[in-house]
Amino acid sequence: MHHVAITAQNSAIPRGFSLTAVLKRALSIVEVARQRRALGLLEDDRLADLGLSRADVRAELQKPFWG
Repeated sequence: MHHVAITAQNSAIPRGFSLTAVLKRALSIVEVARQRRALGLLEDDRLADLGLSRADVRAELQKPFWG
């Protein structure tokens, strides 16, 4: 039986991989999606208070989740 040592050179985990960074990015994506949904629920007068139009909101809601 042969034993193989797992090292950075032959592991499936890329060098410089950070689980923390991946989790932070995932949480950021979820938060942006939540904010966009909340923006879509605002009434036009509230949007105007923020300097936004319904068209601005539609454009924001059509952006990809990662952008």
